[in-house]
Parts: sequence; structure tokens; C-alpha cells
Amino acid sequence: MAEIKYREIYKVYGKDTEAVKGFNLHVREGEFIVIVGPSGCGKSTVLRMTAGLEKATKGKIYLNNKDITNTEPKKRDIAMVFQNYALYENMTVYNNLAFPLKIRRMKKHDIDERVKKTAEMLKIMDLLNRKPSELSGGERQRTAIGRAIIREPEAFLMDEPLSNLDAKLRIRLRYELKALHSKLGITTIYVTHDKSEAMFLADRIAVMRDGEIIQVGTPDEIYRKPIDFFVADFFEDYGLNRYVTSDGEYLIRAEDIDIKADTEAEGITSSGEEIFLSGNISSKEFMGSKIIWHVTCGDKMYIVAGKSDIEAFAPGDTVSLVMKEKNFLRI
Repeated sequence: MAEIKYREIYKVYGKDTEAVKGFNLHVREGEFIVIVGPSGCGKSTVLRMTAGLEKATKGKIYLNNKDITNTEPKKRDIAMVFQNYALYENMTVYNNLAFPLKIRRMKKHDIDERVKKTAEMLKIMDLLNRKPSELSGGERQRTAIGRAIIREPEAFLMDEPLSNLDAKLRIRLRYELKALHSKLGITTIYVTHDKSEAMFLADRIAVMRDGEIIQVGTPDEIYRKPIDFFVADFFEDYGLNRYVTSDGEYLIRAEDIDIKADTEAEGITSSGEEIFLSGNISSKEFMGSKIIWHVTCGDKMYIVAGKSDIEAFAPGDTVSLVMKEKNFLRI
């Protein structure tokens, strides 16, 4: 297992286009780190510099305290899984898996043993004689992951490996990746723009924006204690609401506001722990397990996300909103 450290990494294209700036991160042995952020934030560039596919303009990258900033890719003992699978189309699955071992001049018996062990782990034993063109998207991705695993590298780098798959398959492979990491324990850096993937897979998340790390923390820390509006909004499914109190402005998530019939809150005033607002429903969206209401309270609009089995309030209805101060995001 590897420990990876980034020290003041910069990547500049042309004269002044900074794709990555002042990137500092310590990836611990056996950790699953997810780097997340919008397109163009520099996350894939960080991964490519780690693999040696691009050179850092400034700064140092350390693998187990060894400076690998300018080391050739093949000497880094790091395996990378790409978004587009990068399989050899003229080779069978067996030979795709065996290829990295043949380059190392391993014995045929040892190669065969390791190929079969890897294929069994990834549930692709029955695919070994097929070529990539005969595989589904999920099977191709398992093969690509297998080719990385079979090398038994110090670390894995994964660049949006599930983004080309349909939604249900992505969810299934997330579970498989998590189980695989639990079994192998190999240090992994995973890049994605999908917040759900980040929350599910990560031991810790590094949030990037405009080439910089904004916040690093566990999924729970990132969600419950975002450092700023950008982070809070990025990890929000339905919407953020602003509420002004005597001591400042706070944010509260749409799913943290309760909606009730106005009569239920009649005569109740805001207390030290709960705040009650009266308003009218402007619009309603059915989202399957959730219903999204837009509620006008005075001169402000609030977004509320409630379970779809809540009483079917309709546009025009007068309702009460209940907010608990413990759910305020204090950023």
C-alpha cells in the first residue's frame, strides 16, 4: 500500500492558464480518496500528473516519501483506469489481463494463475475468450479494472471510470468497487463529478474548484459542515434556502424543512430550537420518492423537499414551514 503526498502542485498551460494551483493533499496508506468537482476544475489533471502522463509545472509528488514528480510512468508502480476503458480491441479478455504481466516477463504458469484469480474476483471468468467488442459496458469496465488490479500496484488511479455506464449499472459497480477496495486495501484516488459516487465510495473527499482544493473531509463532514456555499450547493440534491437571524445568515437544505397544514401550526410561535413560517405553495414537482414544493413566505421563496406520501398539498394552499436550528449550515 502506498502513501501519496502532493506539495504545492501547479499545472500551467501556455503562458498563464492555471489548471491546478497550490494543490496540497496527503493520501494515507490504504485510503480511498475521491477528488470531486465540476468539469474543468483540474481534478483529472491532478490524476494525470500522479500517473506521469503530464508533468507538474511546479511542486512535488511523493510516493512513499520518494519524489516521483519527474519519474517515468512505467517506473511509478501506479495503475490507472480510464473513462474510456482503453482495452486492446484485438486481444481477448484473457490477453488484455495478461498483457501487463507479459511485459514484466513473468512465467506463463504464474500469469495464468493470476489472470484466473483476477477474473474470478471480478466475475468475468466466462468472458476470458471474448474480445472487447463482444462485451457490454459493465463487462468492459470490469476488464479494465482487472488489468489494473492484476499488476498488484502500489496505488490505483481511477478517472471517472463509471461515467459511460447507465445509471443502474453505475450504482451496481459502485458497490463492487467498494467491496473490491475493502478486500484489496490498495490506496485509491478516484476522480468524479458525481456527488453520489463521491459520498458512497470515499473515506475522504477532496472538493476542487478552479484548480484549487476547497475542502477535504469525510463524506459526513463535507455534507454537514461545508466550508462555503459552493461546497454546500454541490452536495445538495434539491436546493438550499437562506434564512436570516439576528446573528447572521444561514443555509438550510430543502429536505431539512418540514411542511405542515397551516392549521397544525396555528398559534405556535418560533422558539429557540424551531422556527415556524406561514406561506403559500407556488408550485409542486413530483420526483418519485420526493415532492418538491416552492413556498412563498412574505418576500422570500423556500424550496422544500418532502416524502411523496405527505398530504398532497397543492399550489395555492396555505402551509406552515418548520425549520430546526440544529439543521442550519453555519458557513
